Amino acid sequence: HGDLIVNESTAACLYLEKQFQSQGNRLIPDSPAEQALMFQRMMEGLSLTDKLSSVIYYDLLVPEEERHDSGLRRNKETLSTELQLWESYLQNVCSQRVLDFDPLCD
Repeated sequence: HGDLIVNESTAACLYLEKQFQSQGNRLIPDSPAEQALMFQRMMEGLSLTDKLSSVIYYDLLVPEEERHDSGLRRNKETLSTELQLWESYLQNVCSQRVLDFDPLCD
C-alpha cells in the first residue's frame, strides 16, 4: 500500500484492519473481551507453526545420524494434539457462537 511493505502476515492483518476498518468485513472485533481472545489465538498460532515445522522440516532440521522414526512419530503426535486443540477452538466459536464477531465461521 503505497511505499509501505509489510511482509509478516499478522502485521499485515493488523495494518489492513486499521487502514480499512470502515470497509468490508472487520478483522478485529470491537469488544475488548473478544479482542483479548483474538490476540490470544494470534499468539498461540506461533505454537501451531512450531509444531507444524517440526514435522514438515524434520529431515531438513535433524541431522541424518540423529533421525529416528520415534522422533518423527513423537512430533506428529504432538502436532495432532495441537490440531485437536485448534479444532476445539473453531467448534466452540462456530457452533456455540462464543463471539458475536466470527468471520472464521462465515
